[in-house]
Amino acid sequence: MTPPFLIFPWDKPFLQELQRTIVASTDGHPGRAVVIVPHNRPRRYLTELFRTDVSLPRPALLPRMLTIQELLSRCRACTADTPLHTANLLDRIALLYQCVKELAHEDADLCARFAAMDMAAFFPWGHRLAGVLEECFTQQVEAQDMAYTEGEVSPLAAALLGALGRLRTAYACRLEERQWTTPGLDAFMVAQAPERIPPQLTPGADTQMFIAGFAVLSGAEGTVLHHLWRQGAHICLHTDPAVATPETRDRCHWACEDHARWISLWNATCRLTTAPSGRRPRLHFIAGYDVHSQLAAMRDALSRDEETPPSTAVVLTDAGLLLPTLHHLPDKDVNVSMGYPLERSPLCRLLETILRMQATRQKDGRYHWRALLHCLRHPYLNMLQPSLPDADTAATAPSDDLPRTLRELLLRMEGLLRTGSRFASPKALAEEAARNAFTDMRALLETTIRCVVDDFATPRTPLEMAEAIARLCNLLLEHGGSVWERYPLDAESMYRLLQGVIPTLRDSELARTPFPMAVLHSLTRQALRAERIPFEADPIAGMQVLGMLETRLLHFERLLILDATDDILPGSPAQDPLLPDALRLLLGLPDARRRERTAV
Repeated sequence: MTPPFLIFPWDKPFLQELQRTIVASTDGHPGRAVVIVPHNRPRRYLTELFRTDVSLPRPALLPRMLTIQELLSRCRACTADTPLHTANLLDRIALLYQCVKELAHEDADLCARFAAMDMAAFFPWGHRLAGVLEECFTQQVEAQDMAYTEGEVSPLAAALLGALGRLRTAYACRLEERQWTTPGLDAFMVAQAPERIPPQLTPGADTQMFIAGFAVLSGAEGTVLHHLWRQGAHICLHTDPAVATPETRDRCHWACEDHARWISLWNATCRLTTAPSGRRPRLHFIAGYDVHSQLAAMRDALSRDEETPPSTAVVLTDAGLLLPTLHHLPDKDVNVSMGYPLERSPLCRLLETILRMQATRQKDGRYHWRALLHCLRHPYLNMLQPSLPDADTAATAPSDDLPRTLRELLLRMEGLLRTGSRFASPKALAEEAARNAFTDMRALLETTIRCVVDDFATPRTPLEMAEAIARLCNLLLEHGGSVWERYPLDAESMYRLLQGVIPTLRDSELARTPFPMAVLHSLTRQALRAERIPFEADPIAGMQVLGMLETRLLHFERLLILDATDDILPGSPAQDPLLPDALRLLLGLPDARRRERTAV
């Protein structure tokens, strides 16, 4: 017999009530429970709640807590015959390029549009196609060839959609041949045979399973969780209590309509775990002219309080607000709990400046003065200093007017640049600026120009670009002084670049494929855009700075939400040139309105 859905009133803290329910259901032995949550953040709060629960005997085992993606990945790994490699985006695009080339021999439209297309031209279409197929896997949709779409999309998109089903089959076969997988394929394969889920990841006589905090399920997630529910897992919903009874379900809050639909679809009964508190939050809306006025209002509101409430959270609707917010907070002793885009870090700003400078390169090796000026002014280059001073030169050379830091030489180059022509040679400027400088300073400037300018002028493949970025990182690490020890954000940015972006470019199937400079730069930016810098601050008490996703399932006595506008929450969905909304519905994928409801 399937257990009833456990309804936790949304005017009470969810995780506290969930922790008490787990303890009660396991007779004070939470180690017998498995908890599945949508993402990682609730796991940290649940762990803290169990740690501080004085009613539990010591020592006590914690429940096994997994995110839904971890559950699907572990299930796939347990059922696969051999270890699987998770293909990155570049690997998937390379496989799709091969699939399109093969199918072009038997498809006239594909042949006409893609037979002679090189990888550089195919890359943006491969990126979109990989996303569509990944979503089909996740939603458990069997992609079909879509004919007669010429009036809805461009001829290139129509050719791909006309062979979408065959491309999906060929793509899945190639992934299987190479023993590769993707997160979407993991979900699809587990949902195809949920009865093969390992016993240690299913509810049983000695194991209680709690599936907590979900709102909208993908097709594969729904299949897997439905199987676990029929095996005895408890579905825990933090929602409007009106969904608990059929008589009031139709009158539930609009934000909980997906929960009501979920309950009706599974024909489930519900049990209210506790009575609603009846409390209503107090809301204050402050209209700001811009982000700065909002930040000033936030600072004034926090400064007026004699004592900050025990649990206060500043919620950022956009990751770009993080650094300005930290600057405006009156109390700097806060914890940041969100993912910060790597592309917004100073390190990636330097890379972006270098790539923009390379776009202005002339055939004779000269660069536009303004692009070169932006590069010379970057703080990371100005902080560079020789690793070991030249003692002999320092002892014999005058010490009053000769430069001892790279900043002074770069300022000289800037002065020469402003008095020169529209396009300038960095090497010529460096030779002129380093005249009469210390030997070690001249060597450092030459190395810097080589790593920043010359090394980025020659790459034509992702592998060569990865090597150029690695040499730039080595320069910054060797001559950057103590900045990487004093500033954790900068150090984490360097780590993500070395351990995330560079391997993505260096080890993919496209690593040795030549690209035009513009496409290679776009590919590099895409790799940077995919990386995020995680903040997992401790302790989790006190004032928190979080992103929108990190707030789900958490409870705070006071929230300050910045820049909550329609342009950001949920934001305007970008138009997909391959699969617009009208065709998404025909294929069985959620449209923009459905994705908007998921976001809010």
